[in-house]
Amino acid sequence: MPFGDPRVQGALTPWREMLLRGDFLAESVTEDWDACLPHLYRKSVGMVLLGAFAASKFPPQLAAEIGFFPFPQLNPQVPRAEEAPLDVVVLPARGHNPEGAQRFLRFLAQHEALNVFNRESGMLSPRTDTAAEREPLRRAGRDLLDQARGLAFFFDRDARADLVEPAFAAMREFLLPPHDLNRLLQRLETARRAGGA
Repeated sequence: MPFGDPRVQGALTPWREMLLRGDFLAESVTEDWDACLPHLYRKSVGMVLLGAFAASKFPPQLAAEIGFFPFPQLNPQVPRAEEAPLDVVVLPARGHNPEGAQRFLRFLAQHEALNVFNRESGMLSPRTDTAAEREPLRRAGRDLLDQARGLAFFFDRDARADLVEPAFAAMREFLLPPHDLNRLLQRLETARRAGGA
């Protein structure tokens, strides 16, 4: 659908309202995601909008105090969808040691190794029967994904390659005052059309 569609504007209008109210820490627009976490640890913000991967950065002494909840549903008429993690281990097809690569993949697929990998990386396991999901934060994340009617991954992985950078640039501009929604939608639509869609 074109970015000018009223449904797109309807989905982005609540974000504009939150930005205008000052619901987000201004520095978060210019900082990397992990640079925002100390604001949470020092209790200068009440929450951060991040995925479960952030748990790998939580200081051990604070980890038990940090939880999560799904983003509030903006339109109860739209079935809940969630942005899901999508992390992969990539091995070259023509690597120098294909037998070693196969052994490594078999090793990583074992419960014990996968549990350590997931715990250290803060990721959800691709296996639903893994012990790492017994940890409360990851279990809650798994339950949330299981209850979702749909899943998306990351815009830069899901969108056409030629749309990613123009869309990110337009969104970065939108996050700064005056939070011009019409300009955002025009820039996104121009980028979409330039790619032939």
